[in-house]
Amino acid sequence: MGNKTTFIVADCDKFSILLLEEIIQSLILQEDEYQVMSTCSGKEVIRHCHEQNVCMILTEIKLIDMNGWELNRQIKKKYPWIPVILQTATVTNDLHKKVEKEGFNDYITKPIDLKKMVTKINKALEVKVLNDTR
Repeated sequence: MGNKTTFIVADCDKFSILLLEEIIQSLILQEDEYQVMSTCSGKEVIRHCHEQNVCMILTEIKLIDMNGWELNRQIKKKYPWIPVILQTATVTNDLHKKVEKEGFNDYITKPIDLKKMVTKINKALEVKVLNDTR
């Protein structure tokens, strides 16, 4: 693991994890100092935030030990500088308002639009870099 910056994917669907890891590693984090870590446990995400330099979290709503809403609340309380993007197949009329109210940096709906996902992740990473240099 070393000093690599970690991008965390939190999802319980194995296919989604494989797909997202590949997309993130090949299209977004093309440098050697980054790694993609995946889990289906919110508690494990929080543990990794304690132990590693996390650059972003991409989380599904349904995890094995908590939901994505609760995970985001805990992350924002302890690590407000880490961008968190919600991914969900459950699209409701008030999803945008709820995501904003809960403090997520953005959200991605499933099925994933690859271009939109890459744009949203890059935007959140740019904001993090700007905040880190202040």
